[in-house]
Amino acid sequence: MGVGSVLRIESFKGDRWLEIRRLDNDEFEVTEHGFNDSRTIVDLEALKPTIKRLLSIEFPRSHQLRINSTW
Repeated sequence: MGVGSVLRIESFKGDRWLEIRRLDNDEFEVTEHGFNDSRTIVDLEALKPTIKRLLSIEFPRSHQLRINSTW
């Protein structure tokens, strides 16, 4: 992902989503919309555990997800 690019993971219905935006080389903004609405800034090392935790919260039983990317 380049700086400024966005990766959006949505539920099949589109009512819940996570958005990952690269701010610079080591910082990412993770926006959560659904059960919880929050915005978090994490570094590269904390990105994977954060995404795994949020996926289990937002999509506990979802088998189909939509993934969109914007460069």
